[in-house]
Amino acid sequence: MSQGELLRRLRELESRNRQLLRERDDLRALIDTPRNVMLFSFDLNYNYIVFNQAHREFVKHNWSLDIHPGMHVFDILSDPEERAATRRNFDRVLAGESYILRRKYRQPKGEIGFYQNTYVPILRGGEILGGTVFAHDITEWSEREEEGRKYRAIFEKALEGIYRSTAQGRFLEANREMARILGYASPEELMRQVTDISRQLYCDPADRDRVFSILRRDGVVKDFETRMRRQDGSEIWVEFNARSEKDGGRTVFIEGKLTDITARKEAERKAELRRQKMIQADKMASLGVLVAGVAHEINNPNSFLTLNLPLLRDVWADALKVLDEYHEEHGDFVLGGIDFPELRGQLPPLLQGMIEGSARIKDIVLRLKDYSRQRPEGEREVTDLNNVVTGALAFVRHKLKSVAPGHVIRLAPDHPLVEADPQRLIQVLINLLVNAAEAVPAGGGQISVRVLSEFGEDAAWAGIEIRDNGCGIDPLDLKYIQDPFFTTKREQGGTGLGLSISSAIMHEHGGRLEFQSAPGQGTLVRMLLPVAR
Repeated sequence: MSQGELLRRLRELESRNRQLLRERDDLRALIDTPRNVMLFSFDLNYNYIVFNQAHREFVKHNWSLDIHPGMHVFDILSDPEERAATRRNFDRVLAGESYILRRKYRQPKGEIGFYQNTYVPILRGGEILGGTVFAHDITEWSEREEEGRKYRAIFEKALEGIYRSTAQGRFLEANREMARILGYASPEELMRQVTDISRQLYCDPADRDRVFSILRRDGVVKDFETRMRRQDGSEIWVEFNARSEKDGGRTVFIEGKLTDITARKEAERKAELRRQKMIQADKMASLGVLVAGVAHEINNPNSFLTLNLPLLRDVWADALKVLDEYHEEHGDFVLGGIDFPELRGQLPPLLQGMIEGSARIKDIVLRLKDYSRQRPEGEREVTDLNNVVTGALAFVRHKLKSVAPGHVIRLAPDHPLVEADPQRLIQVLINLLVNAAEAVPAGGGQISVRVLSEFGEDAAWAGIEIRDNGCGIDPLDLKYIQDPFFTTKREQGGTGLGLSISSAIMHEHGGRLEFQSAPGQGTLVRMLLPVAR
């Protein structure tokens, strides 16, 4: 080979050597650049072959060791368990297996690190020369994942329903409590079956419209109360808070929390009912005092009538013989501006009518006093239901005559007896009779009252039945008429407490009210009580 050719070959070798050095440096830069990815390789004896800067700094920072090629990898591991685990992983690679393993390291300074290690064998011509490990630091990702699991656990175990839905009314996500509140076995079942929240859940779809109106205006809804329908069709009261997530004015989703407040609403309803009953009781007590006073004032002048009218009748009877003799001798004469023969026929029935009227005034006064008398709570006595009807009619007879002149009263010949507070039963019957009187058509009203004995299949009930030919009750209203504050006569001043209080009185006595009605076909009401034993 000539000298010139030798120089040319040397220059080619030098050029290739420089290229190899550049490629080596580029490769070194490539593996050293990622600061969160460590790379190292080891031979069949677990000695370092090569490693990147990230791995070298990691070892120096955590174990204060400066590693070098040929150093035994296990020299940096002081924990016997860690060393044994690392050997098992290396042996899998040296056996030809490639795999990915997520590992947790407790570093010398006490910190916990998470790495995702990729193990790959080094092969040449099918022969295994060692292994390579790519260790990716995923500590931050793992912490976020762990944090996500914690929040997910909070989400799943929350005592309030938490959800996320589309603006179109479909659930995107819901927790177990949300499913339980709405009566579904699982969140998956809830999300699968409820495809239109407005139609399927809201008892009043207008409430959802109001919710969306508030969300569009304010972006958030707070403490909104509404009734919702459970899977089995039952209704519950809920309170929820929600916010809308928007993207350029478009609602992406709605998320919020929901609480079942049915028990609270029921407690509030009962508290309000107790308050109203206390007000009513106070009114009745005040009315009782007033009635007792009025009855006393009426009774005093009526006593003159009841005592003196029989005397006046007897005087007339004694004087009649003398007056007849005088009439025979002297002919017709005038007394009080009336001819004697006419007066003789009219005065006795006039006196008898006044005597009966004063007796009726006395009876009404006695009933007023008895009705207004305050009884100890829960006091009962054996009560004849015929007397309950008679007592109630003393107060409402005039009203019944004005709307149903032909009203029918049928008392029971066997005088059914019940254990009760008669005044409270009279209160219930008065309320039912007034309702009937207000329901019947003007001028054509028909009302009948019948006392029932040995009623029911077991003949263990007695009661009073009121039937009218009034306007009837709508089937939708019929199931609510005994609920507190429900009324169809709000415009006429109805409070919705009359039937509610009456129903409560019947339940206190172990009885009940039964209603049968249809629009335009009148109403039948029964007051039923256990027969006294």
